Amino acid sequence: MDNYLEALLLNMLFLFVFLLFIPHVVETNLKNLSSKKKKIIFLAAAIVAIISCMSFPFRIGNEIIMDLRSVAIIVGGLYLGRQASVILVGVLLIYRLYLGGLGSGFYATLIVSMIVLFFLILLVNVFEKATKKKKIIIACYISLLTNAFVLIVRSTIFNQPFSSLLMAASTFLLLHFLSTFFIVYFSEVIRETVFVNKRIIKAEKLEIVSHLASSISHEVRNPLTVVKGFLQLLNQNDLPEDKRKRFIELSLQEIERANDIIRNYLTFAKPAPEKSEILDLKQELNRSIEVITPLANMNCVKIHTEIDIFYLIGEPQLLQQCFINIIKNCIEAMPSGGNLFIKTEEINGEILIEITDNGKGMTNEQLLRLGEPYFTTKGREGTGLGMMVVLKIIEIMNGKLDVTSNINEGTQFKIYLPKNVENYKKVTSV
Repeated sequence: MDNYLEALLLNMLFLFVFLLFIPHVVETNLKNLSSKKKKIIFLAAAIVAIISCMSFPFRIGNEIIMDLRSVAIIVGGLYLGRQASVILVGVLLIYRLYLGGLGSGFYATLIVSMIVLFFLILLVNVFEKATKKKKIIIACYISLLTNAFVLIVRSTIFNQPFSSLLMAASTFLLLHFLSTFFIVYFSEVIRETVFVNKRIIKAEKLEIVSHLASSISHEVRNPLTVVKGFLQLLNQNDLPEDKRKRFIELSLQEIERANDIIRNYLTFAKPAPEKSEILDLKQELNRSIEVITPLANMNCVKIHTEIDIFYLIGEPQLLQQCFINIIKNCIEAMPSGGNLFIKTEEINGEILIEITDNGKGMTNEQLLRLGEPYFTTKGREGTGLGMMVVLKIIEIMNGKLDVTSNINEGTQFKIYLPKNVENYKKVTSV
């Protein structure tokens, strides 16, 4: 009995590891792989599952020696397609030949394998387009039908009366049915989770683009409106020459201002460099403020700064992204306008950046969950990924973040970053 349970649990472990765990790891951690390479990995995992199950069979009563190889073939074939189904069945037959040679057992396996292959080729397209519920039904239907043929073939080839196999047959069919059901069910749950995560990340990117687009269009429209007004004035014939030159000069200045706004956004959008460098904190903060100022203007938020010159080590784009995410959250916490204060100072050999708003604030429960993926105080308008990114960037820079907040009073972010320029210069000069 112990050997029976041990072998059965081993078979289940093989199925879950090679048909669920490995595909999940590939989908979540190897996103840059092409779909073709992913299919090759899934196919290899299914082949290993078949060989592993066949290497550790178990006995039901005194009648049937079995394993769960057919579950791996059915699941692998349905998800990977006709060509993979043929390969899986071919591997099964070759390994069965290796284990037992030619004989009645091999011919029984050959007959059943052809039946399984027939159903897979017939239903693989239907399975691919089906809903989760229908996929489970199709897979379980193939499992029950093919394993019923297994019992019929065994009864025919080995001359065993079907009635004597009845008790063992029930267990045989039930094990395959449940195994197929759970493997397909969890496969679909994992696929749905991965799909939803991708949609959330895509929605976050679109939201950022939407915010940037609306703010930059609002800010660029101001200098363009000024230029339009001056051009209309320049069209007047009786305009004095000195005013004409002055209007042209102001128009050029406004065009240059619009160009600066666009350049700042493009600079922010470039990929971050992969190596650290010495950064001027005042310069990086001012760049971040320039990028976010249009959004502040749209929300009637006034930004007050008290920024000193400090030098630190980091990646400029990452640091700017950190500042922009925090400042953006502060601005959005003041939908009716307010004041945003940004201050820097040195405390105990560390650089402190304080970013404070007088917005709606957060509760203690919300503060404890700050930085959790998909937790947000913005309702349907946010995803919570912004603060998660902030915490990661500060962690990369060996810093720390303290946040205090009170409802209807505001929130204060304190970012502590190491002042390590001297050590960096020593290392890079060696």
